[in-house]
Amino acid sequence: MVSVAAGVSFKLLFLDSLAPGFPLLDHAFYTLILQHGPIVLLVYIGQHRPLEEQIIANNAFVLHMAAGIVLFFLYMLVFL
Repeated sequence: MVSVAAGVSFKLLFLDSLAPGFPLLDHAFYTLILQHGPIVLLVYIGQHRPLEEQIIANNAFVLHMAAGIVLFFLYMLVFL
């Protein structure tokens, strides 16, 4: 959730000044910040950690993706 807070702050302080009133940019940006996080971690763990930690990382990835989808739907309901 730290990445979401940082991403929203970046968008409000910087991106809105570059492209104000452009809703497609908002949707694309929020999709990006909600879905990118654990993919890098999953690749790293797959190469350097034992199988038990890989399973834990896979479960965390699935939970993160599910939470991201729910947050995206909530975002779409609020802003559309």
